[in-house]
Amino acid sequence: MSQLFHLGERMGDHASLKADLVELDFQLREEKDKVLAKEKEIKALKLKVRKQDEAGALAAAENVSLREQLEQREEEVCDLRCAAETFDTERLWR
Repeated sequence: MSQLFHLGERMGDHASLKADLVELDFQLREEKDKVLAKEKEIKALKLKVRKQDEAGALAAAENVSLREQLEQREEEVCDLRCAAETFDTERLWR
């Protein structure tokens, strides 16, 4: 009788262990899904940062180009003012 009792006890333990194993397997799958979701989010954020860095670099390059154009236009205006002053001076002396 005691052997049957122990056998029944072990079978009950086995069923309990199997239920625990099923629960742990479910938890593991949930954690894996969370990790995959976080990895996907991190990848998307890295891509977004890279695109913003590229946009920033392009904006900086455009800014340099626009500053150069501004300097050229300022020099042209200065040259035109000097030419206008020279023209006015020459006109007065005639």
